[in-house]
Amino acid sequence: MIDWACNNFLTITGVLNPVLLRMVKNLATEFLMYSPSALTLGEANLYPRGMSLDRAGLLFATLALASYTNADQAIFQSLLELSTWMTEHYTCEPTLDLVLVLVVQYECALCADTTEAAQKLVKRAIDIAHELGLHIPKANADVQSLRLYMTLCMADE
Repeated sequence: MIDWACNNFLTITGVLNPVLLRMVKNLATEFLMYSPSALTLGEANLYPRGMSLDRAGLLFATLALASYTNADQAIFQSLLELSTWMTEHYTCEPTLDLVLVLVVQYECALCADTTEAAQKLVKRAIDIAHELGLHIPKANADVQSLRLYMTLCMADE
């Protein structure tokens, strides 16, 4: 499911797919480590030690997007709500992971045809990108971060 999500969505940030795929697979492994006997998400530890809310939110937003179909609306909505709750309660310094989770949530909002929510998410992602200084040209800038910032700006149009 994670492979499908990372290989087939993120229309505005397709260049990040390989990076995102590795990251989300690592997050899933990390998350499952803390609930080895859980057979369902309800039995899993949703607050694993060492995993910040922005990283956990990215995992659940990706899973939500991967589960999006007309038949799985309840699963999609539950996973998205969990991801949204995690990002709304994230109180640490802004991170690139937080920008990424907002991008995935943006994609979820577009799938669910909630344009107003999508616009709010992309604006929040841009604000955080500004806090991180992604908009400032640097000689040793990370190309992926610059591409992410530029695609966020285009999505904001």
